[in-house]
Amino acid sequence: MIGKVVCVFVCYICLCGVLGGEFTSYVNVEKLYTLEDELISIADVVIREERHHHPEGEKVHGLEKVARVMEEGKEIHNQITLKNISQFIVHPVNIFHLTKRLVREWHDATMTLRDSKTCSKGMSVKIQNIEDNIPNEEDLSSVAHALVKLQSIYDIPLDNIISGNISDMQAQAPLSLDDMFILARAAYDHADYYGSVVWLREALDRFEKGKQDGTTFNVSRVSSLLGSSYYMLNRPKEAVDVFDKVLKLDPDNKSAERNSKFMSEKLKSQKQDHGPLRKPLPKDKKTRLIEQLCSGKLQKTPNQQSKLRCFYLKTRDANIFSKPEIKGEVMNWDPFVIVFHNFTDRRTSVAIYWIGYDKMKDDTYKYSYQNRYGLQSVQVQDHTVWQWIPRLQERLEEIHLSDFTPARATFKVRNIGMELFQEKDKFEYMNKARIGTFLTFLTDVKTGGDVVFPFLKTIIKPNQGSTVFWESKAHNQVSICPVVGDTEWVGEYPLYNQIGEPFCSVYPVRKPKLA
Repeated sequence: MIGKVVCVFVCYICLCGVLGGEFTSYVNVEKLYTLEDELISIADVVIREERHHHPEGEKVHGLEKVARVMEEGKEIHNQITLKNISQFIVHPVNIFHLTKRLVREWHDATMTLRDSKTCSKGMSVKIQNIEDNIPNEEDLSSVAHALVKLQSIYDIPLDNIISGNISDMQAQAPLSLDDMFILARAAYDHADYYGSVVWLREALDRFEKGKQDGTTFNVSRVSSLLGSSYYMLNRPKEAVDVFDKVLKLDPDNKSAERNSKFMSEKLKSQKQDHGPLRKPLPKDKKTRLIEQLCSGKLQKTPNQQSKLRCFYLKTRDANIFSKPEIKGEVMNWDPFVIVFHNFTDRRTSVAIYWIGYDKMKDDTYKYSYQNRYGLQSVQVQDHTVWQWIPRLQERLEEIHLSDFTPARATFKVRNIGMELFQEKDKFEYMNKARIGTFLTFLTDVKTGGDVVFPFLKTIIKPNQGSTVFWESKAHNQVSICPVVGDTEWVGEYPLYNQIGEPFCSVYPVRKPKLA
């Protein structure tokens, strides 16, 4: 019997999403929006041609569903003007709904359009290119779980998420009961069982209060997943109550009957009552610290903060009589992390993020749809007469952070959306050793987007024009918090030593001395 019961629980487990932070980057979501817009246009042309060649009411080529999907998409896109398209793209609920439409509706519609004999050869090729870039169920699961984590990290009221009123922005449509089940299922698939319970209980509560929205809400299926979530949280009492409730609604449900018996036996062997259900902390220490820093629940102690200092630093080529001109605030001594406030002006910041945006757009969808999972960062070159990036590179290299002469490296523009970003790769450049990294904030954001170093308990708020530097041994720690209802652009520039690998493998950073 136990073997059978375990199979019931295992059936809810599917593959977790494989995406990093790329999928909800601004350029990728904009690509998906443009992709849907083009699908609407193609479907409209095909359906008009069908209606021209066939009598009214005659059903051919199976395009009835395509017509319905097209009309729904057209209605949504007609409500979005060029003025507010950016607000649509950065809203977490809109991102979820857009991904859901592409996965659940347009996926089948594109196959019908591709197989339709009314399509010309050129149109079929275009549809095939679009179809290759349509998200799949794993992508939808990743986006749904990103929305669950966004709510959890920043303690956003569930009512705000469901209604779509986030960060003073309104979503195109609220979340339905079915949408809430998708969020819960995604949380379960990502081993976030507490998140699954939260969303399932909210969905059932709204259903029982008569807040039915015409969707295909299946109480038995929802309750079964809720019981499984309680089981994974080692709370058999709640699981028994849920499965007994399922049996009242569906007395012939053999699966619920077996699970209820199994849970009852487990409850008898349980020696202690766990008390009220509380949000558990992530088991992985790094993840736990990152989430606590992002939510503002963790910070340095007063004693640790008292050791930090602000300095005015000299430039690299300054003589001993020169007046220090670069203001820096030390955030951590070892590993060394320092912030240079208002390091660059607004015009430079805006120009650089537009250069990065154009490059990402070219590489993602400007000429043909590519990079299926989108881009979150791109190496850029500045070919403008103003030379915004080279001038910023020169200024960064002037900061006297190392006695070694820095080597000129490539500049990277990075975009952060509603997914947590964690730096993983530590690489060398042309056999030059990495001294550290500069990160310049190119935009301001309302909520989120903080740069955090979990094991240092260090958090740096984004401020357009400011620059963060961390030495190389802190590289694998740095993470950037999810952004709420906005998008964040940063410029990343590595600092390398010119002379290559010395006998000592650790590069000393030239830290300011206390007066």
